[in-house]
Amino acid sequence: MNGVWLDDVIVVNENDDPQRAGDVQVYRSEGDVGRQLEHWYVNDVMHLALTGAGDKAILGLRGDLVIVERREPFAAGSTLLLQWLTAKAQHFLTVRTARARKGKVQLGTLEAKGVLPDSIDGLLAYVGFDT
Repeated sequence: MNGVWLDDVIVVNENDDPQRAGDVQVYRSEGDVGRQLEHWYVNDVMHLALTGAGDKAILGLRGDLVIVERREPFAAGSTLLLQWLTAKAQHFLTVRTARARKGKVQLGTLEAKGVLPDSIDGLLAYVGFDT
């Protein structure tokens, strides 16, 4: 796993209980977070943000721009991140399987067997980025 590359990725889980996957959003960089999230999101929406390496990313504001104010080590970060991305991947698999039954997409060999990646890197590759 390339920790430097994963440090750039920001994953935001919008949920009252950050231990459970809610609306999981994956961004390539802090800049993408700032371009995608509205300023009110920081204070009005229950969320937890992590880097792709599992550190906590504390969101803040610079004027009306959402920024990552700081990063903090977070012991459960990688475990939570794996759970969030697995839940998002499972949802994608469900949707893709339904679309495949209608002939709209072609599933990959392992995907057709219901096998999903089991690493953060692999899950990021499967779910892609929200920008």
